[in-house]
Amino acid sequence: MRFKTTYLFCVAALLAVLTVPTATAAPLRLESPILTAPTFTGAVASRTKLLESAPRHLSAFSWWGGTYSVPDGEHVSIYISTSYPQTDAVAQQWADFFGGIPHGDELSLAKVYIAPLDEVSELCFSAEALGCYGGETIVTVGDSTAGMPPASVAAHEYGHHIAANRNNAPWNALNWGTKRWATTMGICARVAAGSAFPGDEGPNYTLNPGEAFAESYRVLVETNGTGVGYEWPIVDPGFRPTPDALGAIREDVLHPLGRADHDNDSRQVPSREAYLDHAGRNAP
Repeated sequence: MRFKTTYLFCVAALLAVLTVPTATAAPLRLESPILTAPTFTGAVASRTKLLESAPRHLSAFSWWGGTYSVPDGEHVSIYISTSYPQTDAVAQQWADFFGGIPHGDELSLAKVYIAPLDEVSELCFSAEALGCYGGETIVTVGDSTAGMPPASVAAHEYGHHIAANRNNAPWNALNWGTKRWATTMGICARVAAGSAFPGDEGPNYTLNPGEAFAESYRVLVETNGTGVGYEWPIVDPGFRPTPDALGAIREDVLHPLGRADHDNDSRQVPSREAYLDHAGRNAP
């Protein structure tokens, strides 16, 4: 199976902070998932890495949490690293966050792991990962890194979880985006014109509609569908979501046209998407 990592940040300042010894390290704190527009403190590099396996080593770390109910009666599995102090109220806030953003019944399929940056680096096969997705599993940092609130990372990764559970036949929704959104954004015409490259995690990364969809979902979440006051740092400006595009995403989420056929289309295997910076350690 082929999984991908994306979203690179060059964060020299953060790296310097992490490498300067301190007398007493500040205790880690699990943040509540507050929806605020991110303020990026590093330059974004459109470079990616392709890997051949899903997030691993989950059993190598200790977790607390479990399955939480959300207000609409659904449930979501939230597991939090024991590196964070156990705060059940904040864990419930994370569950309510996922229950409160636009979603369908794919929510109950998600397994969410929240961990500090160094543990995320190992889980996501990268010294630079702020989060990743693969095999119905979301991994995200639980505290702000490089100006990126953890809720923004989680929203991006949940966008990929949605795509993994939607059918855009004959195309792969993970690479092309969901059906109504892709139609509204004219993805087929863009591909034909050479201005969109589905699934390209290399030189044409900024023109990858799979990334544009996940980022647009993040904007839908952060702006409550208004598309006002958001950052757009990693994808080509030509993919900036219009109100119609955000409305199309909401429709694809709440009223899906079909489920991804994982059994009959090998391209539909969930891929791993990651927010990245340059301040971790080498993963095994």
